Amino acid sequence: MADQLTKYLKPFVEYCHSFYGQGGIYDMGVSMTELYEAAATYLLSPDREVEFEGDSFDREQVREILHSWGFNELAKAKC
Repeated sequence: MADQLTKYLKPFVEYCHSFYGQGGIYDMGVSMTELYEAAATYLLSPDREVEFEGDSFDREQVREILHSWGFNELAKAKC
């Protein structure tokens, strides 16, 4: 089951990583493992009211989970 979930989530987690991982658009310094955990938390949430599409709405819901875990966007260096 865990392998199937990982395979199913891989493209979505990679998409999230391009936003919230190191060097991402909104770099929060989040690891792939942390993103898998946040995505699984979101997918398995009994409070989720919409079907999972792997889109920006779902990505933003994962971001909210990351925020609740204490992650925040890292400050960017000023040029």
